[in-house]
Amino acid sequence: MKKYLFMLLFSIKLFAQEIPISESSVFIYDKNNYGNDFLNIVSPFSMDKNGAVWCHPYNKEFLKIGNVSSTISLKDKDYNFPFLNTVFQLNNCDYYCTDKSILVVKNGKINKNLLLNREKEQALFFKELNNIIYFITIKYIDNPFVSVNTFDGKKITVLKKFFVKNLIASELVKKDNNLYFYLSSKEKIQFYNVNKNKIVLVKQKNNNKIFSSLVGFKDLNNYSVINLENKLFSIKNDSIIKTNINYSGYINDKGIFSNTVRNQKYLYHLENDAFIPFTNSSLGDTYVTKLYSLETNSYYCGTNGSLVRLFPHIKKYPKLYFNSNSNSVFALQQDSKGQIWAGSYQGIMSLITNDNKVLQSKNNDIKFLNGGINYREKMLFFGESNAGLLMYSDINNYKVLADDIIGFYAYISKSKKIFLGTSQQGLWFTDSENLDKSTKIKWNKISDKEGLTVGNILTICEDKFGNIWSGGNGISVYNPNTNKAITWKSNKKTNSEFFSTRASILDTYNTLWFGSKNGELIYYNGKNATDYDEKNFISIKHPLFENGKTITFIHQWHDYLILGASNKILLFDLKKWYANKTVSVRYLNSMEINLTSETEQNTILTDKRDNSIWFATSDMVYQWDIKKWLSLPTFKVVPTIVVKKDSTQIEFSRNRTINFKPTENSFDIQINYQTKDNMPRFINCVLVKKGDKLMFGQPNLQTKYQYMNLSSGDYIFYIRVCQQDGSFEVFEYPICIDSFLWQKWWFWLLILLSIVGVLFYFFLKRNEIEKQKKKLSQLNLSSLSNQFRPHFMLNALNSIGSQMQGKPHAEKVISRLGESINILYGFTQKNEFTLPFKNEWKLVENSIEIQKLLFIPDLQFTVTNENLVPVDYKIPVGLLQIPVENALLHGLRNKIDGNCVLEIDFKEDETHYFVTITDNGVGREEAIKINNFKKNGNGLKTIFEMITIINQHQKNAIVFEIIDQEAPTGTIVKITLHKNIDYEKIKI
Repeated sequence: MKKYLFMLLFSIKLFAQEIPISESSVFIYDKNNYGNDFLNIVSPFSMDKNGAVWCHPYNKEFLKIGNVSSTISLKDKDYNFPFLNTVFQLNNCDYYCTDKSILVVKNGKINKNLLLNREKEQALFFKELNNIIYFITIKYIDNPFVSVNTFDGKKITVLKKFFVKNLIASELVKKDNNLYFYLSSKEKIQFYNVNKNKIVLVKQKNNNKIFSSLVGFKDLNNYSVINLENKLFSIKNDSIIKTNINYSGYINDKGIFSNTVRNQKYLYHLENDAFIPFTNSSLGDTYVTKLYSLETNSYYCGTNGSLVRLFPHIKKYPKLYFNSNSNSVFALQQDSKGQIWAGSYQGIMSLITNDNKVLQSKNNDIKFLNGGINYREKMLFFGESNAGLLMYSDINNYKVLADDIIGFYAYISKSKKIFLGTSQQGLWFTDSENLDKSTKIKWNKISDKEGLTVGNILTICEDKFGNIWSGGNGISVYNPNTNKAITWKSNKKTNSEFFSTRASILDTYNTLWFGSKNGELIYYNGKNATDYDEKNFISIKHPLFENGKTITFIHQWHDYLILGASNKILLFDLKKWYANKTVSVRYLNSMEINLTSETEQNTILTDKRDNSIWFATSDMVYQWDIKKWLSLPTFKVVPTIVVKKDSTQIEFSRNRTINFKPTENSFDIQINYQTKDNMPRFINCVLVKKGDKLMFGQPNLQTKYQYMNLSSGDYIFYIRVCQQDGSFEVFEYPICIDSFLWQKWWFWLLILLSIVGVLFYFFLKRNEIEKQKKKLSQLNLSSLSNQFRPHFMLNALNSIGSQMQGKPHAEKVISRLGESINILYGFTQKNEFTLPFKNEWKLVENSIEIQKLLFIPDLQFTVTNENLVPVDYKIPVGLLQIPVENALLHGLRNKIDGNCVLEIDFKEDETHYFVTITDNGVGREEAIKINNFKKNGNGLKTIFEMITIINQHQKNAIVFEIIDQEAPTGTIVKITLHKNIDYEKIKI
């Protein structure tokens, strides 16, 4: 019999227990969110070393559940999957241990299928010790026996076979690093120590009570068992203690019990001879199998219906009103006795008492609004319309303190004044001691007359100087000393919600914080009591504050600000912020909190009794053991992507280029990651073509993306991950979609070069290397004659000199020309087509200086990072000078407004240099009209041909791109140079 299927009867007291008012937070795995059905998981779970979970729905394939999806872990469709017991990962293989066989699996394929037993036999209780798998084979009928067996990865060995006439139960128990074999018959119970190939009897006693299964094992002298009548006994130092408790339920080998009472499913630990419930839920069917995740303090539970995951450190209270719902909790406060008050807009007040009962008010005609407060032994709440401000002495008795107010927030200042935030009536205040008087309170009012123009004041707080701040559709500050206020409001023209706020707080470091309507966390950096300036409002930058979701509450718990961000619960780390301005934002995982509605306005508190956090959403009240949660480890995600095209899929890691053919421009991307917590993360993903602006969207849980009919070019797929420790990282996955050959501009040029090569072959009868040498030499001569014309420069010097006699910059022009000619002359003396970068750069500088002196005196020239490129780095002659010369001659000299700008920017990464030449000239098309300048003129044509030949020997060694701008006009030239171009391959 399988241990986890033993039925244990619970005591009468247990069956009579009341239905609890709270439940654990639960996540349900189903086909919609995890891609598979998880029905009837009655076999145990197994967890791999990375946190993924194996399970086995009845009569279906084995499944493996990861952070964001589930997969069929074995692909053999025709295999008759037996009952899965557990999975071990040893020797780079997965060992699927079933009731019939051990499947040795590698890379998702079954390498071996080792039969463990025969008909009417069953393999059970698989344990691993020192890389050896131990298990028992049991047969209850027809000559019953139990055998203890081992599997070392190669063969199965029977260590010992026990023939027992009156066999009741047997199992293997692993405790610490020891393995025990338990055997129970009608005559006696025995414990054997199992170690490698030895089985030694270490404990034996008479079985007078007819004990069957172990339900809790500490050591050989302390354990718990049940008998055939389902009664629990404890064995302590050989003494038998009867507990007089009957059980029915399901137990696993970790001592976790389950049972269903009415509609509640419970999990229990066996402690001090009693079952202690530690988590429960109304969701799902009876929990048959259980698996505990220490890293997340969660329990996977298989049921006859669905697969659920319970998080005991987060409780929810689903039945505060009419024993049916917890809707519209607008007011959530704790009184001086520790009781939790929950006022609903439904017109009901409920009280959660210290003994975990719910009391509902008899008066059900007050619709409660936000912003209550505890005052001494009394509770203050706001009622809608004419209900006004109410002060409760108990849940059924109250008096009206102000019947002509619609209020949303109450605050008691350091000077013992109570302030009320109202709807369209400004800020009201009085001395708090007036609340105890029987006479009618006369309220002081601060409104537009004093400069406070915020309508619907939803939050109030006090800064370290004693100023009173309020927020709603704007932010106001009131100075009690001057009786004046200042108001800032959002800019409707820009649709900014920066100053619209529902929540604020002064932290223990005396910093004032606000949560905006568009999701930003803002602090005020004023230096003194009257330092009022809009620039003092500073926004904290983090992806989780860019989600556009209103921050509905802010609350400090120790060194954290807890924020309700509509669909998220965020934690801003104050300690890290004040230490070094590090922005660290953690969040309750969407799996463990599983919010079904948005967080309510200013409904959060710290429980005085246990330091837990209470908060409300539109349909639920939650209690969060934040101390337990913060003690759990965090795990960083490093995603990989699976690219699916047609019927194939390939996995890629970050920074590895993904190359597609021109016909492969439609594909799907699946994001994968696996961590020990086995929970999803908030991420942003975007595919950006190189040159386009990177803009992320709101963080979400999406992991599948589809792209259709993309144009050819270089792209980067960005993934921004909000990590569990509060940081965020951006991962890059380069994607290159090639273009069709006939679409490439150099295609026809290559054809032309081929023809020229053939002609050279026939006329010069040289080999291929010599032909390229001749071609490059011609390109050099062509480039030099067309672009630099050194002979022309020499002839022109005299005429230029005569025209510039008496001009102060004549000598500079002639000097620059002479220097350029010297460089070019030296170049022509060498049998090469490259020159050092310092010489090419000097040609560029001389060209710019000459144009500036002669024709473009107002030229604004800037260069950044030119020192990135080593002075001896080899570069094809004219590669930089020609596009710069074109920009000056054709783009900038034709401008008529005189605003001439030329920018050259150098950048690098590990493998490439990037040069960007930008001008704001008239553009190539206009230049053609003005002076019949040919688009991509002779100089550029020569450069393109030279690049083509170089790239034939080294792919993408040089990339040259021209971008025409329309508004504003101008031209951008982008040149990418590989740092290690092997020019030796191109013989000259």
